[in-house]
Amino acid sequence: MRRTRTVPRTDLNKLSSEVLSRGCEAALPQNLPDRWLRLLGRDVVEARKAFLEENEEQDGPEIDISGPLLIVVALLSKKNRKTSLVDEFSTDELMASLDSYGRAIQEEIVGRQTGVFLRQYTVENVV
Repeated sequence: MRRTRTVPRTDLNKLSSEVLSRGCEAALPQNLPDRWLRLLGRDVVEARKAFLEENEEQDGPEIDISGPLLIVVALLSKKNRKTSLVDEFSTDELMASLDSYGRAIQEEIVGRQTGVFLRQYTVENVV
């Protein structure tokens, strides 16, 4: 039987201090340490799974996408040259950007495992 390794919930304070404090470029998938890549990848996959199964009853813990969403808002703010994270973004814009960032995270995970990287992301093209 395969032993399941649990990854702790995303700590937003640590994410902010260890990643975002170094600038938005540090949040690009290719610049993330493995630990943060795994955590954010897990959050994105759980959110997608919950969205696909939204009509089914959920027995597990509540899905938390606050980590990836924090990064997406920071990247969108940088991309749009906005000075505050309090700026307004439409739900559609946030969801599309979250999906795009999630794909970038997954591509980076696969790239690190296989040595085959599909593309290099920038703040302009990751969200």
